[in-house]
Amino acid sequence: MSFEDKIFEYIANNNMFNENFWSVIDRVTLAFGAQRKDVANAINSLIKSKRVAVKNKTLVDLSEYYVGPIKVFKDNIGFVDYNGKKYMINGVKGAQDGDIVTFALNQTMPGTARIGTIKAKAEVLVVGRLVKDKRGLVYLIPDNEKFGKVIAVPQGDLAQESVGKKVSVLCKPNNSGILHGEKFDKILGLAGDPIVENVAIAAQYGFTKEFNQKIKDFVKENVPDHVLPEEYVGRVDLRHKKFITIDPKSCKDMDDAVCVEKTKDGYKFYVAIADVAHYVKKGSILDIEAEKRSLSAYLGDGVYPMIAEELSNGICSLNPNVDRLTKVVEIDITKDGVITNTNIYNAVINSKHKLAYEDADEIHFNKNGAEKKFADVKEQIDDMFKVSDLLLAARLKRGELRFETDSVDFVLDETKTVVLDVDNTHDNLKSTKIIESFMIAANEAVGQFLIDNEYDTLFRTLYGPTDAGIAQLNMVLEEWGLGPIGNDRHDYQRIIQQVKRHPLKEYLMYKLLGPIPKAKYEPTQNGHYALAAKNYLHFTSPIRRYPDLVTHRVLDCCLAKKPNIYDMNALIFEGMHSSEREVKQQKADDESVKLMKAMWAENQVGKVFEGTVFDITDEGVIVKLDNKVELLVPYNGAKLNMNNTKTMVRFGGKAYMIGDRMKVSIEKADRAKRLTYAKDIEKVYDGSNLFAKRNYKEETYGL
Repeated sequence: MSFEDKIFEYIANNNMFNENFWSVIDRVTLAFGAQRKDVANAINSLIKSKRVAVKNKTLVDLSEYYVGPIKVFKDNIGFVDYNGKKYMINGVKGAQDGDIVTFALNQTMPGTARIGTIKAKAEVLVVGRLVKDKRGLVYLIPDNEKFGKVIAVPQGDLAQESVGKKVSVLCKPNNSGILHGEKFDKILGLAGDPIVENVAIAAQYGFTKEFNQKIKDFVKENVPDHVLPEEYVGRVDLRHKKFITIDPKSCKDMDDAVCVEKTKDGYKFYVAIADVAHYVKKGSILDIEAEKRSLSAYLGDGVYPMIAEELSNGICSLNPNVDRLTKVVEIDITKDGVITNTNIYNAVINSKHKLAYEDADEIHFNKNGAEKKFADVKEQIDDMFKVSDLLLAARLKRGELRFETDSVDFVLDETKTVVLDVDNTHDNLKSTKIIESFMIAANEAVGQFLIDNEYDTLFRTLYGPTDAGIAQLNMVLEEWGLGPIGNDRHDYQRIIQQVKRHPLKEYLMYKLLGPIPKAKYEPTQNGHYALAAKNYLHFTSPIRRYPDLVTHRVLDCCLAKKPNIYDMNALIFEGMHSSEREVKQQKADDESVKLMKAMWAENQVGKVFEGTVFDITDEGVIVKLDNKVELLVPYNGAKLNMNNTKTMVRFGGKAYMIGDRMKVSIEKADRAKRLTYAKDIEKVYDGSNLFAKRNYKEETYGL
């Protein structure tokens, strides 16, 4: 490379274009340790060859530029597409996600590009409620205040007819950065309607149930409703095996089936995963939409799917008594829990039963005659429990951390407008550990297989806690006579086991999770802290998670001994995009759950319930009822006396401590704020008793 080329690339890669010409010469001279005269001559040569120019005393890049949208992530990193490949940009020059930019490819740094200019700002989708002022003008009140308090929208009949409704509006910022509505995207429905509110939550985070007409037409023309004769070729025929699916009752998109057989030395178990990659080809219209959505969201009003229903609930779902294409992980395990052999291949199966977790529990524990109704798989279900226990024991031995958190389901009336009950019994079903253990084993097996064969893919990364996070956690644990946690992960295990028997289990488990960061997808093998696994990835849910679909495609390349379909840049992009989408899904789910809890509380106003003080916040005391619904007892401007760790607060002449058992009456449920307000009636149990006994943990908690 010539001296001129080196200087050009240095200027480009360090974002020095559009700076003062003489300042650029000085900076390059210093960086290269060269003579200023030589640098000036080199830049003059670039000017003569029309690669750069000087305009208004600034250096301008004249090299070839392309135009397209940029995908922007945190840390000032962006990606652009050119000829079907992803190019990374370090330093996005103020560009925001979706902006149309000019970009040039870097010659000395393959796979990277640089931004020239921002040609057009991206539209922003804002969801909110339409209101009318005294003058008759219609405005949007955004659900998320980060977009502002009010946004101007196009006036007209549609705006007037939609006052009081939830809508989504495509907005653009003006020169001052203030958003204004360009056009209506969708009229979602009447504000306050529970289904509409869930749809609004989903829309704001980029989730929708609908697929456009092009995708519908493509599915109709290209996706069969049964396995075609030619699709059996080259696959292991496992249709005679007693595969079963075990899922929540309402599940329609079943992407995993399991089977267990006794062997001379122990057991052989099979994990069959729907072969979504066979039907959703990379680069197809189905794939582009699946990548955009990245995952399915499960909110209060149903599923917001990643792929069209004809696939997710049809040809890709492992429904009973029909042939389905799968990828199978076959694992041999001894009676002592040692995995001795793993085999991975493409197969065809025919599931024998669609079981709910409740069914599997009843079969195993001989309840309600389920063991007779499903007699053909009773022995296999029992063996599945044994195998999952072996797998769990092995994971605990290596240091797996098993946190326990709340999850709830909601019982709706026929109209789906009233929440009749909140069901928190799902976590008590023992059969959930079968699927958990089998899926973890399959994910690790595929991860190790791809590592051994030197194929890059996306791994599921969970980094460990920082020293500062552990120090803060130890302050809380010490207050309740627990800890401390050191650098040994087995310390964490020990404390988790103690917390599971502690009267403040829910509160302390919440605190234990505090120092652990969010998991993410990365193309590097950085390990999963909670699972104590080095080779863990996501393979088992390709219907509902795009990273699993990526792994399936990489696995196909590996099995066929073909070059990887993904380069490193593509994997970095997919990992960052899927991690970002997962955060949005978690936020949408959190909002939806809070909404549904508020809807339940609407029908309980005036009623008295017992609950436990779960948290003390800046807004008030959080009381958690036994059905996991949280109520806020607000301070209402009262003078506060709060300790440093927020485990105790005094206001209004009363003291509240974490662990207090309270009687509270529900005063108001606010759907819009996703909050339910309550009034303190009386204290049933004083949490300070727990605090006083904190040094007697062995005797008190039976640890």
